[in-house]
Amino acid sequence: MCDLVTDESFHYIYTNNNNKVIGYEKEGGCYMSILHVTKESFEQEVLQEEKVVLLDYWAPWCMPCKMLSPILDQIAVEDPKVKICKINVDEEPELAEQHSIMSIPALQV
Repeated sequence: MCDLVTDESFHYIYTNNNNKVIGYEKEGGCYMSILHVTKESFEQEVLQEEKVVLLDYWAPWCMPCKMLSPILDQIAVEDPKVKICKINVDEEPELAEQHSIMSIPALQV
């Protein structure tokens, strides 16, 4: 369930139950801040994307990953030209292996 809050710089900011920003709406469109990618959606969401894509390889148990997450959320909200995608290495080990991810957090452009 998402909550809707207002802010001076945005028409609407969408947050999750932990009050974490997951999307926003400004004049000209609605933007999601972070997209979780699977091996099934990787080609469409990453390879076919025209915008710059920043991949964040992470795991729920990884404390440095959790520390990085708010920074990526802020970048996603402030710069709609960049699409930020998260890949959970526990759920998508094939993607991590395919992209030679040896440790996390790991970022790729």
